[in-house]
Amino acid sequence: MSNLYDRFINWLNFGEAPINTNKIAPESANDNNLAAAFKELGRLREENAKLKESESKTNYWLEEAKMRAGYDTNVSFDVVFNELLEAANKCKEIDV
Repeated sequence: MSNLYDRFINWLNFGEAPINTNKIAPESANDNNLAAAFKELGRLREENAKLKESESKTNYWLEEAKMRAGYDTNVSFDVVFNELLEAANKCKEIDV
């Protein structure tokens, strides 16, 4: 097997990307496939990192919103939203 294959397996096992995955010089058709797999895995890992960051920011916002509204952070946001919506509707009914 090629050095590229060994690097690919190492990356899968340990999450270590080669230094310049875009500049890999393939030695055969199999290496072309491995180089493409490197690139795709890199893209997927980057996308996964962005999704995790987005989820983290959303969770932080939800926790802050609950605390500002006086709710415990363990209360479901659905409960918080429904109660606040009911309060807003009551205010509309009495023209506050």
